Amino acid sequence: MKRSGGRLRGTVVSGRQEAAGFVSMPWVAARLALSLGAEPFPGTLNLRLEPGEPLDAWLALRASSLGVELPAGEDGFCAATLYPVMVEGEEPGVVVLPHVEGYPEDVVEVVARSSLRDRFGLRDGTTVAMSWGSAAMKDRQLDACLHAAAESTRGNGLSSYGLVGDLPDFDLAALDTSTHVFGRRLAMPLFVSSMTGGGVRSGEINRRLAEAAQATGIGMAVGSQRLMLEDPALAADFRVRRWAPDILLFADLGLVHLNYWLTRDRCLRAVEEIEADALMLYINPLHEALQARGDLDFSGLVEKLAALCDDFPYPIVVKEVGSGLSRAALLRIAGSGVAGVDVAGRGGTDWGRVEAVLAGRSPVGPLEELGVATADSLVAAVEVMPAGAVVLASGGLRNGVEVAKAVALGAGAAGMALPFLRWALESTEQVIGGVRQIERELRVAMWYAGAADVSALRGRIRAVSPRERPARRSSPTAPGV
Repeated sequence: MKRSGGRLRGTVVSGRQEAAGFVSMPWVAARLALSLGAEPFPGTLNLRLEPGEPLDAWLALRASSLGVELPAGEDGFCAATLYPVMVEGEEPGVVVLPHVEGYPEDVVEVVARSSLRDRFGLRDGTTVAMSWGSAAMKDRQLDACLHAAAESTRGNGLSSYGLVGDLPDFDLAALDTSTHVFGRRLAMPLFVSSMTGGGVRSGEINRRLAEAAQATGIGMAVGSQRLMLEDPALAADFRVRRWAPDILLFADLGLVHLNYWLTRDRCLRAVEEIEADALMLYINPLHEALQARGDLDFSGLVEKLAALCDDFPYPIVVKEVGSGLSRAALLRIAGSGVAGVDVAGRGGTDWGRVEAVLAGRSPVGPLEELGVATADSLVAAVEVMPAGAVVLASGGLRNGVEVAKAVALGAGAAGMALPFLRWALESTEQVIGGVRQIERELRVAMWYAGAADVSALRGRIRAVSPRERPARRSSPTAPGV
């Protein structure tokens, strides 16, 4: 497979500055400003790449179509190629490669909007990591998802439902929140939804999520493993079993890629290389249509899905990414042989809004109304999917009461992403604290419903009248509060 992205790693060195004078030229600075979104800092950070994989990644970047050629100037400066990167997964940068004879193969000069030495407290000998291509997009998407404008302005639909209360006839201490999904025990019906992998920050985020999942007994899905399949050096981001040997773990790939580069063997590799229990295949037609260079050939996917499911040795779950699975889509998926679906409905992170944030556009537009609210998609999935299929609910869930509502509506477990991302950027302890708060809320909700265990909670749900609905949606409680 041809690489669509990767990571560079090197140590800070002094001495070359061959690109610094080049960067200061007005016509070069103007082109750099287009890539950086601001005027470039008048200087470069010099890195000596580590031998082995970082050098291979540099050669792959140079062989890609991402470089922008700058012709030689009349003032005697040489031509150069500019390569966009993300420095430490946080700061947009550009690698400037001067076209001069004898330029070292293992040295790169990086330009950014400000002094990178000051921004990250760097000195000679400090190690710096940079992402490029689709790996850099992973880093940019993390920041965009944290932007308030990235969340849907429409609710997940769960406010239209309320738990049916009852008088509990058991000791609260005996209440059991555990359940089983695909043969794994969950301490509560909760899992970390797919998020990231391949970016500079991805490995640390996944490690913290995995450590917290192991400590609290919840499940976890890794982010898309496309980059891992392209570049084995990135596999460590996804191999979380060393920290979470006992959790329910989902591998993750895109269903549409069955029409491009994805094969049965690669699906199998994605599962087995990370010792996952099941494979999630995400389907995201709206997002693909809105992102730059999206994969848009969705022809024949259900037939190819059925062929894959026919002899695949692990459960396959089809999931949306935030627009929800409609009843019509579920009816097509139901006969394919999948082991389950994750409805991933509208109400949480809106990838159309994420793309707008990334492009610097207003996220407000008519396309926001497209999609199916999580609650509506969940109700349809429970009705449509065949007996024995696992129905998972994600899409804007933010607290334990919403988890209880999802389970009462028929979900086998509920997934969340954005709250976990925020916590994981802080520490493993923050993730654990967040999960414990969700658990407390879930236990109180089950106690209110008189449900001694998860099976007793199912069906304890009712539609609420408009006057009962909150004026505004509740937010997740901070861990420990």
